[in-house]
Amino acid sequence: MPKSKRTIIIGIMTLILLVLLTQFGSGLKQLMNQPRPEEDEGEYNEPVSAIDKAGLSLEIDVSLSQEVFKELMKLSGQFERQHGIVVDLRNRTEQEINEDLEQSLALQESADVIMIRSERVKRYALTGKLLPQEPAVETWAYSPEWLKEVLSWNGYVWGTPYYMDPYVLVWNPVALKPQIGIEKPPISSREWHAAMRGPQEHMFGQMQSIRPQLSSTLSMMEQSIKNDERQVSLPWFAWEEQDPYALLALMWRLGIITMPSDSDDKQNELPDDAVIKQRDNQSLGKSAAHPWQETLKEWENYRALFEPVSPKNEKSIWEMINQGDVRFAIVPYSEAAPRLGEMLAVEMPRDIAPPYGTWVKSMSYIVPAHTEMEEEAKLWIQFVTDAKQQQVVLENSSFLLPASRTSQIEIWDLWNRYLPAVYIHSDMRLKEALRHASELERWHINVREWMKGKVNADILVKEYKALWKLRPAS
Repeated sequence: MPKSKRTIIIGIMTLILLVLLTQFGSGLKQLMNQPRPEEDEGEYNEPVSAIDKAGLSLEIDVSLSQEVFKELMKLSGQFERQHGIVVDLRNRTEQEINEDLEQSLALQESADVIMIRSERVKRYALTGKLLPQEPAVETWAYSPEWLKEVLSWNGYVWGTPYYMDPYVLVWNPVALKPQIGIEKPPISSREWHAAMRGPQEHMFGQMQSIRPQLSSTLSMMEQSIKNDERQVSLPWFAWEEQDPYALLALMWRLGIITMPSDSDDKQNELPDDAVIKQRDNQSLGKSAAHPWQETLKEWENYRALFEPVSPKNEKSIWEMINQGDVRFAIVPYSEAAPRLGEMLAVEMPRDIAPPYGTWVKSMSYIVPAHTEMEEEAKLWIQFVTDAKQQQVVLENSSFLLPASRTSQIEIWDLWNRYLPAVYIHSDMRLKEALRHASELERWHINVREWMKGKVNADILVKEYKALWKLRPAS
């Protein structure tokens, strides 16, 4: 083949090869730039929050019965799937949470959302340990006024209410009449005293009148302790030792502490900011001039009839009631409701009229100021306190809920049945007690000592009067 022809053929082949390489390279580049199947924009669903805070989970501490906790777990699971936020939901006892809370907040080691007593929320807000919240409009707008009182301070809301649970007296109707001759609890203090003076009881190893002289009662107790003898007594009133508000509720129900009457200088007609100038020029709220009253000395002879039930007790409070070891117990209604029947009766709060009453337990969610999951924490709270979600809790528990207007109308009959009248209406006397809840909680410690005969009634009365003179934050 002539040299010129060979050169032409080689040039043509080289040109063809270059064209082929160019097209292959372009296709390869396009192939390399295509997204991987798992990264296709149309298929990729991972939530932004899960990416931004990878490795962090939303820690939440609550205190609920197992049945209600299971329902909350379901709701929290829906929240996780919907928002892609990992939730570590823990059910602890109220005492465990309360004992650890102050230190864990100080060390910034607490959970991101915590369920605590509504009465305690303001205490932590005042120390700067909490973040303000913005509850859903329908949840907050139609919440009871007394709940707003304990959760608000300085123009902000510091807790979102979750449920309400009134304390109620329970008793064993089968055992009560044979023991003390009555079928249901008396109403007034006078009636209680009359009932307690009637029967004879086996106390401190011997038959004693229910109303012995204080000195003889205490001397028997002291002698029994000195001789290391087992005290045999039949208490009238029991409550869970770890719950200070149960004791306060019992004292209000019996009339040991009572709210002032409506006519006391028309207290309820005074504006909230009314103040009275004392001789020392100290400005005190109207509650200082008209505090709640007490009848402690009238109950001196009955102190031995009160018995707190410790978690270490051989019998639970329910065993004591069912077996007739105690006449009455005061417990949250949600705990009593599943047990109602032939062996257990309950006094409805609507049947109690001022000056007597009972406390209403309320639990709320708080968000610590140190949390790194503020947005997620508030989102979770809004999710589980939504009106529709609250209805789920209502259907599976005996709680009352601070719900929306619609659901509030639906459960209005329940409110009238389960809540004392002073809680339904905006009663200033109740608000004053709630404003001093922390002081009352501390005072109850010495009440316990008084019941043991270790604190003089005069000291207890003096402390009680003094606590109403304090100006709580509002």
